[in-house]
Amino acid sequence: MLYERDGAYFIRVNGLELMTSRAHGSEEDLARLALAKVRRKKPKVLVGGLGMGFTLRAVLDAVPEQSKVMVAEILPSVVVWNRKEL
Repeated sequence: MLYERDGAYFIRVNGLELMTSRAHGSEEDLARLALAKVRRKKPKVLVGGLGMGFTLRAVLDAVPEQSKVMVAEILPSVVVWNRKEL
């Protein structure tokens, strides 16, 4: 479930808060650390889970324009949230 409070977005599953738009440094760090090991000029990158899109954004910012970036997201509602609310 996605909800907004005081200008921030949150994702909850089974009553547990999984993500918030206020704290996303670990998602960005994960992308940067993984890409630091890549030596290809046009890497192919798979992001497992869209979440709020912070990892995807970090990957897109870090790879050359000719790279191929794919996202695997199992929940259609997460994709809808990113296209509309987020």
